[in-house]
Formats: sequence, structure tokens, C-alpha cells
Amino acid sequence: MVWYRIQPLLSRRTRVCSWDPAGIGFSSPSPEPQDAIHETEDLEQALDGAHINGPYVMVAHSAGAYVALRFADQHRRMVIGMVLLDPSIPDQAVVRKRVAPKFAAFGDAAPKAEVSRLRQCAAEIGSGALKRGTPEFDRCTAQQLPTVFSSLSLNLASLNGDPARLLTQASAIANASSGSGREAVNPQRRYADMPLIVLASGRHPMPPGTTADLQEQAALYFRALGSGQEAYAALSTRGRRQIVSDSGHFIQLDNPSAVLDAINEVLTDISRRLNGSTVHH
Repeated sequence: MVWYRIQPLLSRRTRVCSWDPAGIGFSSPSPEPQDAIHETEDLEQALDGAHINGPYVMVAHSAGAYVALRFADQHRRMVIGMVLLDPSIPDQAVVRKRVAPKFAAFGDAAPKAEVSRLRQCAAEIGSGALKRGTPEFDRCTAQQLPTVFSSLSLNLASLNGDPARLLTQASAIANASSGSGREAVNPQRRYADMPLIVLASGRHPMPPGTTADLQEQAALYFRALGSGQEAYAALSTRGRRQIVSDSGHFIQLDNPSAVLDAINEVLTDISRRLNGSTVHH
């Protein structure tokens, strides 16, 4: 759903397939750990089930980059282009704790609290302690979306009444930077001359009242994150990293034009190379 400003315009040019991991959007819950390994397997099954055989241009945001990378590693000949939006980097949790331990503790607090909340909600709904129609149940199952999706929010909130779905969401959050980050490490990863663009956010706002030492640690971390994103671009001789200066982490919402331009650049590059190959032969 965070791609609603991208997919309609991009679909005028090429086939676009959006995929929600288990427990997200209208995807069913899963008892499996929601780490990069299992999410990549789910993506493979979804593509096979829909008979979408590729070739593919992978577009991924944040920790979704781990799935895109693992999929590309395992299907190297079928992935012919990639665009990563402010991607998480391999072993990100370890990197953050090493270079900015105070910022790591600060950044981990909200996800840990959300994981705890989701698990508690799942337990109380499962036991019958929380009943539909009560304010407490509504708080547990609420789905926050842009106002343009207000009716969709109600549908997803209804789905969130399933404890298995809440536990799946908790697993995804718990694994986002730690387990999945470890699983994204691959020293042998090389993408030759595959068109690859990494878009990086240019704004990293901190809450009001943030102390000076925490701001300094945040700067250290985002510098390390930038280095890791540069390493992604270096996986291909045609790779590059571009900072989207007016955007926060959700570049596809803050500056959809930059995302569309990057994807179209990759598609055009692929088209030219394919046409050139055809002419040459």
C-alpha cells in the first residue's frame, strides 16, 4: 500500500507486481519466522503460483531489500535490474550497535514495544479476554494507513482480529534488522553490470528534545548506513547511489517522482541493451 503513488503510473509502461509478506495487507498469516529466508521462499512460491516467470526488476524498500537481494542471489539470471529505496544493510543491527550504541538502544525501543504489544494483543484475543466491539480490541487491531485508504483500514483492522496475523506481524518486526540482516550477508554477492540504483533518504529527523550526544550518535550511524548503501551500488559496475535530499525514509511517499525516474532509468537501460543485443546478432 505504500506503493500507491508508484504502481499506477509505472503500470502504464510495464507489468507491475506488488507483494505483501505474510500477515501484511491481504496476505494470510504464517507460523514460520518472518525473516529474509522465509519471506524469500514465500515470494518464490507467490511468483510460481501466479506463473510470473520473469525476467524481473526487483524494487524494494527498507528491510525489503534483504528479500530482493536473496532472491537475486538465488535467481541471478532472472533478475536483470534492481532499485533499492533507503535499504537496510547486511547485519544492520550489529553495525548500529557497534558505531552508535546509544542510538541503537534508542532505535530499538519502539520496535521492541510494538512486538510486545502485538504479542500481548494476540494472547488476549486468543484467550477471549478481548472482545470485538470494545475500545481495547479496536486499539489492538487498528491499521494505520493514509486517509486515502480509510475504507481499506477498516477491512485490514477486521483481519487483524486473527491472533495468528498479529503474531506474524510481530515476527516480521522482530526479525527486520537482526535475523534478516544476518541472512542478507553474502561476501560472494556480485551483480556484474546489472542496472542497479540505490535511493537514499536525505532527511533523518529526530524527535524534539533529542540530546546532543544522541544526535551525534545518529550522525555516526547514518554515515555507516550510507557506506553500506554505497557497497550495494558497488555490487554492479552500473550501480549508483543517489541521495533524495527532500525525502525521509519512505521515499516512495515523499518523492514518488524520484522513484519513478529511477525505475524508468533501469527499464530504459535494460531495453537499450536488449535492443542492442538483438541488432548485434
